[in-house]
Amino acid sequence: MVDLGSEAGVLKLSSTVAGAVAAVSLFAPDKFQDTFYDASVPRASVSVTRHHAIALAGLSALMAAAAAPRADRAVQRTALKAAGATWMAAGLLNVYETADGQTTKATWAIAAVNCLLGGLCLWRATRSSKGSSRP
Repeated sequence: MVDLGSEAGVLKLSSTVAGAVAAVSLFAPDKFQDTFYDASVPRASVSVTRHHAIALAGLSALMAAAAAPRADRAVQRTALKAAGATWMAAGLLNVYETADGQTTKATWAIAAVNCLLGGLCLWRATRSSKGSSRP
């Protein structure tokens, strides 16, 4: 079980989600695009979708590194802020594209997950750890 009461736990969750999306984008780029985009929207090339996967995999790896047991707490909080902003931006883009008719209706749920994960990262970055008097 992931400990959402710690910076490392939230970073691990965020890393896992980013890694899972990266894997789908890399190994099933057509399925990835079918999940997001309406049939009327021209598809990106498989290469572009796979480059998207590599960027997400890098983000996942950076978050995993920041979650390491010996990682500095300030580094973890900075990583959480960056991850939170990234997830929120992705969620807002999903909302815009869905409202504009570019994406499938399922993207509303994806937008909600992105925004919830972004909010969790930002919340954890600004809260004190269990048993700690430090903010």
